[in-house]
Amino acid sequence: MKLVIDDACYAYDTIFGDFGEICSLPGRSIDKAVVKEADVLIVRSRTKVNQALLEGSKVKFVGSTVAGLDHVDQDYLQDNDITFFSAQGCNSMAV
Repeated sequence: MKLVIDDACYAYDTIFGDFGEICSLPGRSIDKAVVKEADVLIVRSRTKVNQALLEGSKVKFVGSTVAGLDHVDQDYLQDNDITFFSAQGCNSMAV
């Protein structure tokens, strides 16, 4: 399994290292060519996750490590059977 992960995600190598091959790079550098052969995409808010990024890719799971959701086109993910999980609510104890 190939995972493309924003390199700003905390401890990504420890957390995801056993799941497969990791390709980590800055979020703004994650593009269509990078995700084409990926099975999993883990991002922060720098990466816009939408049809332009994912169309034609093998991605079947998208995870976002930030509380906001405006960088993810959830309708596109749902329409294309791509599982999505976010950290929404993770900061609720801080408020």
